[in-house]
Amino acid sequence: RMKRLTRYAPHATVFCASGAIMILELTAGRLVARHLGMSLYTWTAIIAAIMGGMAAGNYLGGRWADRFRAAPALTVLFAAAAAACATLLPLNALLGEWTPLVALPWVSRILAHIFLLFFVPALVLGTIAPVAARLAIVHAEKEGRAVGGVFAAGVIGSIAGTFLSGYWLVLTFGVSAIVLTSAGVLAVLGGVWAMVWARGDDQAAVYSRPTPERAPREEKVSWHARISPALIVVVSNVAFMTLELAASRMLSREFGASLYTWTSLIGVALAGIALGNYAGGHLADRSATARTLARLFVLASAATALAPFCAEYIHRLFQAYALFGMLSWPSRILLYTVAAFFAPCFLLGFISPVVVKRALDQGWTAGNAVGDLYAWGAVGGIAATLLTRSEEHTSELQSLR
Repeated sequence: RMKRLTRYAPHATVFCASGAIMILELTAGRLVARHLGMSLYTWTAIIAAIMGGMAAGNYLGGRWADRFRAAPALTVLFAAAAAACATLLPLNALLGEWTPLVALPWVSRILAHIFLLFFVPALVLGTIAPVAARLAIVHAEKEGRAVGGVFAAGVIGSIAGTFLSGYWLVLTFGVSAIVLTSAGVLAVLGGVWAMVWARGDDQAAVYSRPTPERAPREEKVSWHARISPALIVVVSNVAFMTLELAASRMLSREFGASLYTWTSLIGVALAGIALGNYAGGHLADRSATARTLARLFVLASAATALAPFCAEYIHRLFQAYALFGMLSWPSRILLYTVAAFFAPCFLLGFISPVVVKRALDQGWTAGNAVGDLYAWGAVGGIAATLLTRSEEHTSELQSLR
C-alpha cells in the first residue's frame, strides 16, 4: 500500500500545483482590478506573466530535480509557493500606490505591476512539476507511462482549478479568502512532503534503483538531439492554442459567446489533451521514434482539417432530426464541441510524452527532459496566446474604424 501511495504521490503533487496555478491566474484579474481595472492589456499581461514565470520555473525545476532529493526539494518549494501567495495581498496594495509605478504610462504600469506581482509565485509553482515528474519516472518500470501520467495529472489539475475558480470560488468567496486559503493548502502540502523527507521514503525509492545503461552521459548529447525536441513541443503547443482560438470563433458563430460555449470548449480541449497525454505515455514505451512523431502530426493535422466538416455535419443533424432538437442548449453545444474538436486535441496530447521519452532515450537526464520540455511548451503557449490576443485586438480596432 505504501509503495502504491508513493508511486502516485508525484501525480497528486503535479495535480495540486497545476490547480493552484489556474486558481492564481483566474483570481488575478479581480485582485488587480482595484488598481488597474479590467481590460485586454490587463489579461494579456496576467497570462504572459504567469506563463513566463511557469516557463522559467519549469526550466529551473528540471535542473534542481537532477541535483536534489525530491522530498526536501518539494518541501522547500511548497513552502516558498505558500509564502509567495501569502504576500500577494500586501504586495498588490503596495504596488498600487507605489509612486514610481503610478508615474509610468498606463500600459507600462499594467505590465510592471502584474509582472512584479505574479511572476515569482508562478515561477515557484512552475518548479514543482519537473521535480515531481522525475520522481515518477524513477519509480516507474515504464518511463513513457510515468511521463504520460504526470502530464495528464497536470492537465486534469488545470481543469479542476479552472472550473473550481470560475464556478465556485470566485462567485462564493472574496479574493483575499481565496489567496490566503490557497497559501494555507500549499503550506500543508509542504508539510506532507516534509514528513516524507523525515521518513526517507523518496531516498530509498530513487537512489536504490540502478541507472539504466541505455543512455550516454548528457554532456555527449548532440545539439540536434537538444534542439529538435524543444522545437517539436513549441510547435505542438502553438498548434493547440491556435486551434482553441479557432474553435472559440466557430462556436461563437453557431451558438454565440456565452458561459456555456467557453465551458464546453475548455472542458473538451483539456480533456482531450489529458487523455492524449495518458495514451501517449503508453505509446511512447512502444515506439518513441521520429516516424511515430511524424505520424502523430499528420493525424493531428488531418483531424484539425476535418474539424469544420465534422462541425457542419453535426449542425445539419441538429436541423434534420427531431431527436437533436430535443436536446438542451448546453447539450447541443457540448456535442458540437466534442464532435469537432476532441479528436485533434486528443492527438496533440500524444506528442509531449513521446517527445520526453525520446529525449530520455537520447541521453537527457530525467529532470532536464521534463523541465526543459515543460518550459518550451509554456513558451509555445505564450507565443500563441500573445499572437492571437494581438490579432483579436487588431480585429476589434478595425471593426471600430
